[in-house]
Amino acid sequence: MYDTILIKYAEISLKGDNRGYFSKKLAENIKQMFKRGKIKFRQVKRHRNHIAIDVAIETKEKEEEIRSVLERVFGIANFAFAYTCDKDIEKIKKLVLAKVNLKKSKSFKVDASRQDKSFPINSMEIGRIIGEVLYNKFKTKGDMKNPETTVYIDIADRVYLYTEKIHGLGNLPLGSSGKVLCLLSGGIDSPVAAWLMMKRGCRIVFVHFYNSKNTKKIINLIKLLNNYQLNSRVYLIPFNEFHVRAAGVFQNLEMILFRRYMLKTAHEIANLEKCKAIVLGDNLGQVASQTLDNILILDHDAALPVFRPLITYSKQEIIDIGQKIGTYKTSIEPYKDCCSIVSRYPATSPDLEKVMEQEKKLNMPLLIKKTMKRLEIKDIK
Repeated sequence: MYDTILIKYAEISLKGDNRGYFSKKLAENIKQMFKRGKIKFRQVKRHRNHIAIDVAIETKEKEEEIRSVLERVFGIANFAFAYTCDKDIEKIKKLVLAKVNLKKSKSFKVDASRQDKSFPINSMEIGRIIGEVLYNKFKTKGDMKNPETTVYIDIADRVYLYTEKIHGLGNLPLGSSGKVLCLLSGGIDSPVAAWLMMKRGCRIVFVHFYNSKNTKKIINLIKLLNNYQLNSRVYLIPFNEFHVRAAGVFQNLEMILFRRYMLKTAHEIANLEKCKAIVLGDNLGQVASQTLDNILILDHDAALPVFRPLITYSKQEIIDIGQKIGTYKTSIEPYKDCCSIVSRYPATSPDLEKVMEQEKKLNMPLLIKKTMKRLEIKDIK
């Protein structure tokens, strides 16, 4: 029975004097994820280079359940299910003999790490001593290059013994970089863009512009993304008002005007939510509205930074991430999103002066004011 989960930091270890802030955020996120999964634990304790979670793991099912949770927590470089003992070489020997089984292994090595330099035996010597103990018991040959089993021994606040390192998502703990607003269309790209911002420490608030009141698909996408950020807020916005006012504008500029309307409305919501930036799922050149010229005009008078984490990704790369994070199947379900409803032949190199001239016809401030009165807010847990 394992008694501890050892968690190694990703980029947190590089944060110097700010390390405490990031490790605290990571520990809080782990606690929240465990509570959501109804996983009981005794304590989550932070140390300079790791976090230790004291938890009894009696069954393989519980181990798999915990693994599934920790594999969705940003900020973890790797983690391990470990046994622990006091920092005494004789106690380490006893623990190794009691917990390590090499009967089915053709080769092994001992990987010892001594974070606590006050421990009187160095890493190489620990490896030699424990390697000899294991060889005497199992007669399994040592192989330092390609061992079938690696026995890890970390000397830190206490001794941690384990035989498997499980890779985490790395990056920064969710929420450590602040809050951003993401325009969610219902397609493949924007959920992936949101996830990429999450992994850089951003908590996401969502905005969706809809033509049909049936927004079940959007809610389902957010629920999938909640596997990484637990709960989310979404602003659901009808855009009927835009259609009425856009009747008199140039048809080939309708798309860029509509996107400017969405972005300006998003700025209003970002201010309400105290978001520091806006996130779009744009990919350079993927569609006619995502040319450099259109992007330049879209961001022309943006009041906040506009991030496009997918800007250089190919469509296949975006699909691959969508499949990895679990949003792809829902993203390809039939849904008439807002971008498919407006102009079919958008200008790819519009003139800024003409766009501004046509925008005046819309009376954008009044349009946004009416839109803000019709939005609906949902908190999805």
